[in-house]
Amino acid sequence: MPSLSGYELADIIHSHALNISVIFVTGNSGYAVHAFELNVHDYIMKPYSKERLTKSIERLMEKEKTVDIQGRLYIKQKNEIHILQKKDIIFIERSGRSTTIYTKNGAIKTYQTLNELEGELRERDFLRSHRSFIINIHYVKNFSLYAKNSYIVTFENIEEQAMITKEKVEFLQQHYF
Repeated sequence: MPSLSGYELADIIHSHALNISVIFVTGNSGYAVHAFELNVHDYIMKPYSKERLTKSIERLMEKEKTVDIQGRLYIKQKNEIHILQKKDIIFIERSGRSTTIYTKNGAIKTYQTLNELEGELRERDFLRSHRSFIINIHYVKNFSLYAKNSYIVTFENIEEQAMITKEKVEFLQQHYF
């Protein structure tokens, strides 16, 4: 790659929260620690055997299968349990004693707290934007100034809005965009 190193490309993939797995194949061991900080799948040193590369790819394929299963969120209601795909969650709002989860397919109410749900949503896609909101950054359309230290977040294909603090907007700009 003439204008970009593999490490720089992995950094771009990681900082934009892209769903791309990276396997480094290199003769330089100097970047191994930095590579794993970027959450790469594997770091293979040259010279390597065909079996070594094959095992890494097989592990990646197994990991992708389990990610699909882990990509679900179980929402408890009084007499029901809803199973949601995490990728379908647009944002979550806590209001009073209940929580509303806005998805591509509609809204679901639960009594689970934001802290409980935040523990289940550890992916980079989700951000605790405000004390009452968790947002999925992939659905954000724009931020509009609301008050001195907060913004209103609008999302694609949904009229409901969330809030985000000024500090979290700055965090997003530094780490995601």
